Amino acid sequence: MINWKLKIYLVAAVLVATAGCERSGGPKNTISYEPYSAEDMLQQVYELDTLQTASLLERNPNLMVVDIRDVEAFSRSRLPNASHYDFQFESFPAEIAAIDSSTPVLVYGSIDGDAGMNTPYAVGEFMKAGFTTIYFYTDGIETWIDQGQSFESDG
Repeated sequence: MINWKLKIYLVAAVLVATAGCERSGGPKNTISYEPYSAEDMLQQVYELDTLQTASLLERNPNLMVVDIRDVEAFSRSRLPNASHYDFQFESFPAEIAAIDSSTPVLVYGSIDGDAGMNTPYAVGEFMKAGFTTIYFYTDGIETWIDQGQSFESDG
């Protein structure tokens, strides 16, 4: 029978030996699901409601508008001149890293569902990528449409 000291030693040895190992067999998810604190977000992110967002779009026609919802939702309705970057794809961090981080971006999703919950995390990914001017439209596309703002669609 193995004594308890030997058991502890064996467990510690296994933990030390496997500490740097990664699970193989599939792509690694590089998206951070750790929320950024409100203090972190206030340093780099401007939260906007519908009227503020409409005004920003009027004043800044070259602003990069990023819709993080899935492709079906994007094709149904989107803010004018929006580009599609699906946050659910593992390529999301690499896609936004390819954009010049000095480009001002407006990030939005939905007010409910996965896109609604993930929008703050997507904003965090833009922060991690070094973007210096990030606008976060907090009301979501549904409110945009309900308030009579113009939108684009594929149908």
